[in-house]
Amino acid sequence: MQLPEGPGPWLAAAAAALALGAGLRRAPGVLRAAPRVPPRDPPLERLARDLHRLLGELERIERSDLPAKAARLRATALAYDDVLLAAARALEAVDLPPAVAPPLPAAQRIEVEAALARQGLRW
Repeated sequence: MQLPEGPGPWLAAAAAALALGAGLRRAPGVLRAAPRVPPRDPPLERLARDLHRLLGELERIERSDLPAKAARLRATALAYDDVLLAAARALEAVDLPPAVAPPLPAAQRIEVEAALARQGLRW
């Protein structure tokens, strides 16, 4: 069997399938999925628990002789920084630029930790 050359028949079939699918979604009586709700930020208590857990994990990895120690430290530090930034945004503790993302420079990490501590967050 030889396939036709060019996109002509394939493009027309794909467009027809899309049109049919769009029509079915708009048909009365057809169930639709609920609209997507943007994810909410995790509760502050969960962020504090995550910070505590990740900090303990960082300390454990630093003391260990595990294989790929550097990769484990980097991954855990990135996760810690991510949760740290989420907590800072939740408390509006630090004026963070919108584009700031892990990994944080050490000085900025300390600044964010201090600001969260001043706000009363303990981890």
